[in-house]
Amino acid sequence: MHHDETISTLKFGQLCKTIRNHAHKNEVVDDKTRLKTAQVKIQELMVQLAENRDSNSNPAIEERVKEMTIHAETERQRSDDLQNRLDKLQAFVRKRGSVLQLVGSSPGGGRKRSLSQRR
Repeated sequence: MHHDETISTLKFGQLCKTIRNHAHKNEVVDDKTRLKTAQVKIQELMVQLAENRDSNSNPAIEERVKEMTIHAETERQRSDDLQNRLDKLQAFVRKRGSVLQLVGSSPGGGRKRSLSQRR
């Protein structure tokens, strides 16, 4: 009677069993968080570097130490760049806020006028 619908339903169920979901959490990361993460990574690399220097001399280890040193310096530079960028943005926001306060307290009831209207 409903043989075709049953077969179709079973095929659909079999197809659904093959579907795999890989869920992950979306994170919004600001500059301060990136900076903190970079600093933590630098510290970890420095600890690893110190541990590797204490071990026996081995060409493979020495090469790895060089790579880690370069990576640590790159991360430090990136961290410094992010800090500089953050400082500039904060200064801009502070300056922008003070300009907006001045404009809001200007004569004329705080009404903003274009340059052509002022002349």
